[in-house]
Amino acid sequence: NDASIAYYDKETGDCSSSNVFESMNKGLKLGDTGQDMLVTKDKIYISVSTSGVVYVTDLNCAVIDSIKSEKNGQLQEPRSFTTYGNYVYVTYYDGFVGRINRKTNKLDEKQVQVGKYPEELKIANGKIYVANSGQMYGDDVSVIDINTFSKIKDIKVAQNPTKVEVDRLGNIYVI
Repeated sequence: NDASIAYYDKETGDCSSSNVFESMNKGLKLGDTGQDMLVTKDKIYISVSTSGVVYVTDLNCAVIDSIKSEKNGQLQEPRSFTTYGNYVYVTYYDGFVGRINRKTNKLDEKQVQVGKYPEELKIANGKIYVANSGQMYGDDVSVIDINTFSKIKDIKVAQNPTKVEVDRLGNIYVI
């Protein structure tokens, strides 16, 4: 399960760079199960779930930092990202949401416990909405207050929620 990142040049239609990460990092392989990417104006955040690492790269995929986190002696598996203000928020498959300081690339010690096997998360109305898949048996979305970074409640939804979207009015949609 060696993941890779390809680059598509929309101007030329070229997709010859099929392993940008490895070529930009002197043979460093991305790892097992590339899960999500978040591109900001100056960085890319890449979650490699089974390898338990978040890579922070420049826009050419050259590694600036790597972030690994453990809970109870186990390496956490990062899944999905969203960003707001000075932070990048990340779900961990062991049931937590963490936040990475965008200036320092450091993960806060405080993490918020949510439901089992959280997947995608989105921000709306001053809150973070987290789909808790429960590995197909979950049935809730956790709601986190973004200012206090603490869980407010869980909302019951259909079984196995994995995706969250927000419309321009702040309405939340869950698949």
